[in-house]
Amino acid sequence: MSRRRVALARSLVALQNRNFRAFFVGEVISTVGSWMQMLAQSWLVLELTDSGTALGVTLALQTLPMLLIGAWTGVIADRVDNRKILQVTAVAGALQAIGLGAMEATGHVTVHWIWAFALVLGIVGAFERPALHAMIFELAGPDDLSSAIGIASTINSGGRLLGPALAGLIIATAGTAPVFFLNALTFAAILVALALIPDSARHQRSTDTVAVKMRDGLAYVWREPTLRLAMGVMAIVGLFAFNFAIIIPTMIRFEFDASAGALGIVQMVGGIGSVLGGLAAGTFYRPTTRRLGVIAVVFGVCIFLASLAPGVAAFAALWLPLGIASAMFTTVDQTVLQQTAAPAFQGRVMSLFTIAWMGTTPIGGLIAGTVIDTWSARGALVMGATAAVGAGLLALAVSSRRASTAARVAPAHPADAVELVDRVATVEVIEPGADLAAGI
Repeated sequence: MSRRRVALARSLVALQNRNFRAFFVGEVISTVGSWMQMLAQSWLVLELTDSGTALGVTLALQTLPMLLIGAWTGVIADRVDNRKILQVTAVAGALQAIGLGAMEATGHVTVHWIWAFALVLGIVGAFERPALHAMIFELAGPDDLSSAIGIASTINSGGRLLGPALAGLIIATAGTAPVFFLNALTFAAILVALALIPDSARHQRSTDTVAVKMRDGLAYVWREPTLRLAMGVMAIVGLFAFNFAIIIPTMIRFEFDASAGALGIVQMVGGIGSVLGGLAAGTFYRPTTRRLGVIAVVFGVCIFLASLAPGVAAFAALWLPLGIASAMFTTVDQTVLQQTAAPAFQGRVMSLFTIAWMGTTPIGGLIAGTVIDTWSARGALVMGATAAVGAGLLALAVSSRRASTAARVAPAHPADAVELVDRVATVEVIEPGADLAAGI
């Protein structure tokens, strides 16, 4: 078998698990609906206000709960059955979509109502995201975790591929209200998937040996150098670069004077790239912080090139490589964290990851909205590109310093020295009960 086929087989190995397949399908359908609502919500805000700042406030309210309570919801994910959490959040998400759709259908919607529903959706997401990440570990286990995370990244990418295109078509033909109602229906898919997964098929994450407290999770991440670096890099990129939900609609409407259909096409192309990027990242068995740094730099370069696009066609085309780089960056960062974290800390570590990724948006989204209104959407892209490149260079510098330190203290035997350097540069899987977990 060729190396390419071996890599592809490794990236898809988690799909051999029937329960992971069911979860994957349910989440893809649900996420398609979520991306449909995201496009409809963004377009509705711009139609009502013509303001990048208003759109920034919308996204800030939707992600503010993750920043404020995300660490505590991670504790809940380590204490409570994750299946039950995801069932409750699916029902709550459906009710939120029905409420917003009803307001739009009856002609009573205002930007303030949109902000209120965005805040409700943010609270739901703050509980859903840590449980979702922990559920991936429970279904795949440590051996297939890299493959599972790579495939799981295609859940968001698949939704991004289909959702905006469908939403753009529906908005053009029937308006925005039907988009919200259809999103509510898609939550049924995840409820069915969760019902099909037996408890016996899940890898248990015992928390009997540690106190399930938020401060323990924070201390754990801070004391473990690899976790600290990966979390810091994601926080920088999340704050300044991952504001595409604001930047893309404003680029389409203000820079190119195009329609919601064009917005759907751009996001669909980005979704194709994200699917490819997630699958490519899934071929890495043990991603390193050095590789994370390289991908972050490439991601930043792609964002900068998108800021130079002369027209909507070129902008859409550039979202293919940008989508690939974005998905690879997020997947590698998440894999580094989950392969390094002990199972008992998965919920808390991944809640902090989600805060770094999405919870920084209340601040970053307002910054991006201000840059858009005072300068341009292109300026917001340049800001994000600079942050991604800087974070990548930071990761590369720290990784090189660790490798140099390992070389200086390496054993006398050359083979042992090489092994030590590799271990410093490579993320090692920490088994339950490892010294790091026990020492906190």
